[in-house]
Amino acid sequence: MPFDQHQLLALLAPRPLYVASAEGAAITDSYGEFLSAKYTSPVYTLYNKVALPIAGFPAANSPSFGTIGYHLRDGNHGINLYDWEQFIAFANLHFFQKNKKEKPLDLYLLIGQSNMAGRGPITEAYENIGNEQVWMLNKENNWVPAKHPLHFDKPKVTGVGPGLSFGIAMAKQNKKHTIGLIPCAVGGTAIDVWQPGGYDKATNTHPYDDMLLHLNEALKSGTLKGVIWLQGESDSSPEKAANYLEKLEALIQRLRVIANNPSLPFVAGELSQYKEQYKNINKELARLAESVPYTAVATSQGLTHKGDQTHFDSKSATEYGKRFAKKMKGLIKKRTK
Repeated sequence: MPFDQHQLLALLAPRPLYVASAEGAAITDSYGEFLSAKYTSPVYTLYNKVALPIAGFPAANSPSFGTIGYHLRDGNHGINLYDWEQFIAFANLHFFQKNKKEKPLDLYLLIGQSNMAGRGPITEAYENIGNEQVWMLNKENNWVPAKHPLHFDKPKVTGVGPGLSFGIAMAKQNKKHTIGLIPCAVGGTAIDVWQPGGYDKATNTHPYDDMLLHLNEALKSGTLKGVIWLQGESDSSPEKAANYLEKLEALIQRLRVIANNPSLPFVAGELSQYKEQYKNINKELARLAESVPYTAVATSQGLTHKGDQTHFDSKSATEYGKRFAKKMKGLIKKRTK
């Protein structure tokens, strides 16, 4: 007897269900597979479940997790490493994370431009780095195990940044706490777009407003414990650098109001040491701790670029994350005295 696939899948409600497709699978109907998941959703809503959280057919390599999950990946028919990574993340979300949610997350906001987002190559040595205590909020506002790349500003070039090693280092401080990373950096952005309504033409995004959306979602799962900031290459001319600290102070105050925490720890990172122009920003950052309480600056001394004179290589980005964590721990300790 003929039947539609969604009728079969609906029999699984309200249990977690995952459907996956491949763009190059000529022997299957990827769009039909997506529709089977989509039209199963009404049954899940009868059980008050958040079913498939997307309405339209997604782009490749953009997984979406509700009680029903779906991804379309590039490549041919079969199951590969990418598929398994999504299956595991989905399982963790519905099984491991159920226990995790009993305790609020320690949230950390990651903002800035490309060096915060990460441009270090994700080699075999970095692709499987993670920690069961460290989670990340992905583009679809789902909590998934943190791994490289954390950010999604420019998917074709995102790579190893300081965020993951920062999170792991913070987790080691207290093994009873779970860390929630909120990656919101956008490559190439100037500090002027990190204010309400700020628009970045190059990426066609509103970095500050988009950050608020992700942050507000994250705050449902925990408390914002601190912010790390790595930005300034776009503002390193003498003219722009002259007003940089004033604008950074305003950003810090806005974030503290949002967090309802006037002493929210904020750690800024120096720009790299290998461009003379970047010294303009680093000189301004050197004054930050004197100007704004409960702030600190992580040094970039000794870190190296990946060959482009701008972006940290994977080893340096990882080291930088540890330096951010050391400064953050110092601020947290200072607050609790």
